[in-house]
Amino acid sequence: MTQQTGMVGLGDLLSSVDTFRFFSIASGVSGDGSVVVGYSQSVNGQEAFIWNSAQGMRSLQQVLTNDYGLDLTGWFLNEANAISADGLTVVGSGTNPNGLTEAWIASLDGDPNSQPGTTPTNPLLPTPNPSNPNGFTFPNVPVGNNGFGTTNPIFFDPIVSVGYDYSVTGGPLFASVLIPSALPQGDSNFILELPGFGNYSLLAGTTFNLLGVNPLGFSDFRISDIDPAEMLDPTNPTAFVTGLTFTNPGIVTVTQNPITVSVPEPSNLLGLGLLGFGAFLTGKLNKKQAQKDS
Repeated sequence: MTQQTGMVGLGDLLSSVDTFRFFSIASGVSGDGSVVVGYSQSVNGQEAFIWNSAQGMRSLQQVLTNDYGLDLTGWFLNEANAISADGLTVVGSGTNPNGLTEAWIASLDGDPNSQPGTTPTNPLLPTPNPSNPNGFTFPNVPVGNNGFGTTNPIFFDPIVSVGYDYSVTGGPLFASVLIPSALPQGDSNFILELPGFGNYSLLAGTTFNLLGVNPLGFSDFRISDIDPAEMLDPTNPTAFVTGLTFTNPGIVTVTQNPITVSVPEPSNLLGLGLLGFGAFLTGKLNKKQAQKDS
């Protein structure tokens, strides 16, 4: 409750379930008012809840099990009666594994507001998903009611490209490489890693002659040290345009695979447009065909 908003309800555990038997009763609050505990009607009956402004009302039993790793097999927490001033200890009553009513005390290992996804600096991380290889998957994300008629914001952590591996098979080798211009946020200095020959500085707008290092050319190389602040989307086919020439005419199969890291504070994923120079390849995850006419 604030002077501007007046009294604000905390919600209930039934959420969107259509029923006339819904209620919630607050029994305790932390010293700073950031965490509230009590009990509410749920699909399981009367159940203990915990509430904070970031995640809204949640089943305390689910929070203790999923977020704090407590083994509550056989227990059902009916009520949360009080919480300590620091918000780290909760007491209440419930049904124990023998079916008897019993008091319980739960110690929380950390601030409930520090759980992944609650702040931009502590975002959720994606989980690899073979059925979604070109995207990001965040499974089983709990969405809480903030008490203001909407859900709480959840912050997701994107994966961004900080480099690319290039390889060519079945044809002429790489002869030169060019990043045509600085990236959208201004990064223009990269590292060119040539297997067996070392690392070299690669400056945007300047063609690097690979034949000056090895007259036979290269079948693979890596461009690294892309600033994560560029937020290059590894699934964006125009995120990192590269100009390549080859040692001879012909048809080649080229792969350009992103090197990725996870970075907090998601922003717009920006990319470069295609420019006309030689055989330009894009940051596609699958194989592409490139042909040099001369």
